Amino acid sequence: MDASPLPSQAQLASAVSSSLASKQPGSEDILSNLVAEAALAVMPKNPRDFNVDSVRVVKVLGGGLDASRVVRGMVFGREPEGALR
Repeated sequence: MDASPLPSQAQLASAVSSSLASKQPGSEDILSNLVAEAALAVMPKNPRDFNVDSVRVVKVLGGGLDASRVVRGMVFGREPEGALR
């Protein structure tokens, strides 16, 4: 029986953790799991064909890192609408 060429989410999270730690120290545990989940959601059968443009990050106004989650589909970032009076 052939093993899947795709890594598990835990393996992928472990692999990207140190890279994320260099950019976001202290947040690598949360971010590595999110990155692994997002990457595996769009990973083709052959991992060499993976396109990094298939994963996007959008900041939600008022949101924080602890509220982060992976959303399947398309997300469009835009400026808030409305006015304060």
